[in-house]
Amino acid sequence: MSGETHQRHGFGPRPGPVSRYDLVLWLIPAAFVLALALSTLSAISTHTAIVGASLLGLFAIVDAVALHPPRAG
Repeated sequence: MSGETHQRHGFGPRPGPVSRYDLVLWLIPAAFVLALALSTLSAISTHTAIVGASLLGLFAIVDAVALHPPRAG
């Protein structure tokens, strides 16, 4: 999460809102799970599905690191 915490009554700190980078970290494994499911349920080969998931992960990382990098402060 973003590192911020909010106080809840009796339950300790609560994580802050989901950031863009949390979504990127969620997207990468989800793309591979979806690719494997599609290759199992359709005529798409596993190799093709994994290549597609890899490209999606690559674009997500490029977006998070180069196009919209984290800013200090």
